[in-house]
Amino acid sequence: MDFVCHMWAAGEQGIEHAQKAMRLNPYHYEWYTSQLGQIYFDTRHYDKAIATFASLRSLDSAIMRVYQAASFAAAGYHQQARKSVKRVLELDAGATVEKWTGPKLAPYGDAAYLEHFRSNLHKAGLPERPAADL
Repeated sequence: MDFVCHMWAAGEQGIEHAQKAMRLNPYHYEWYTSQLGQIYFDTRHYDKAIATFASLRSLDSAIMRVYQAASFAAAGYHQQARKSVKRVLELDAGATVEKWTGPKLAPYGDAAYLEHFRSNLHKAGLPERPAADL
């Protein structure tokens, strides 16, 4: 639910909803924490996003690494962003900006949030399209 909230609701409200969900379920799955990191990225709290992703103990998913890469890039940590992109490509060989910012994987209701995500994935070094299309 919080994932949908952060994709469609105003930014800071998404943080509040995610934190409330985590308080209500102290034994929550790690993807709750990952989603909080995504919301921090969307609301431009890059250091909080980076710290939130770093706190994950076992979750190592392509979506988490995509947002981690975007967070590092937005904060100006380009070397770390590229390391995250490398891990994204290990987890999802077909990962591209086009794929990860499409309507199925990034259903942002506000075009400004989507452009923010896209531009930081570019900065991180994620390819725009599959190599055959370039």
